[in-house]
Amino acid sequence: MRIWFKKQQDDAGQTAAVSVPVTEGGEPSAPVPASPAPATAREPAPVVPQPPPSGAEPVAASAAADRGAYKSDHRSLYKQLLAGLYDAVLVTDPKGHIIDINARVTEFFSYSREETWDLPISELLPGVNTALISRIRQGLSGERFVLIDGRCYRKDRSTFAAEIAISSIDLMNDGDLVFSIRNVERRHVQMQRLKSCHSLLNHMPLAAAACDPEARIRVANVALARLLGYEKVEDLQDKPVSVIWNEAGSADVIRRVLAGETWKEAVQVVNASSMRLQLTLSLAPEMDARKKVIGFLVAFSPASVVALGASSAKTGGTHAGH
Repeated sequence: MRIWFKKQQDDAGQTAAVSVPVTEGGEPSAPVPASPAPATAREPAPVVPQPPPSGAEPVAASAAADRGAYKSDHRSLYKQLLAGLYDAVLVTDPKGHIIDINARVTEFFSYSREETWDLPISELLPGVNTALISRIRQGLSGERFVLIDGRCYRKDRSTFAAEIAISSIDLMNDGDLVFSIRNVERRHVQMQRLKSCHSLLNHMPLAAAACDPEARIRVANVALARLLGYEKVEDLQDKPVSVIWNEAGSADVIRRVLAGETWKEAVQVVNASSMRLQLTLSLAPEMDARKKVIGFLVAFSPASVVALGASSAKTGGTHAGH
């Protein structure tokens, strides 16, 4: 579990200034009461009770009713806001016992509202114990919010990866805590797949790269860097393909590939020492989940691989489909 303390933005940009007398030792002293005004010798005039103004009682009753409606409206807005949030939200008392949730908590954790009442937050977020809550409260005291990257427990004790933002609110008690939980399990799976693909790309002996629509190299593998004589893979990133392949008609070939064709031919490429190498170049469009072309894929292999039964790939017509 990882935890961060982050400073909140000050929207108002100002803080109230309070003047407090300070003693010689540097400690603030008690406020000095104002000196009373000197009394005069004349006796004060007697105060004659006055009847309340006409209609005062109805006005007071109306003000009390307005205050009640104001609080009721705010409670309704709070409930609507809680229900409309995308994240699962748990509100706890200062000791970490749940006092309110939104509907997303039931979707994420399979607990009903009744089942979560007064439940320790550690039942859902293992590791968020009394010691950690104390540390969280220390962080929140500096007008910061807390982020936790960890795993959550469902009712059936299965788990999911989550990002948890924690802040403070004065709801039922001073210093209640709000836990906003986002399920990032799918993101973690996708990131792991991406890491696996990257590891596989670097493990392959075939030199390969992925380029963007502007024909700049976005990703290259170790085999390509070694083939072209570059010390690091990063030396190839963001370089135009024309740096290594700039034969006549290459720009037209790339346009056709970006239009959806596949292409394969023997070509000459230039390595980091400006030497020309005879290789077989394979190009294919790269598509996103919506089948939209977002770039193209490059693969290099020795030219002899496709020279079998053909005098030259350029004269033998080894385009798409061959």
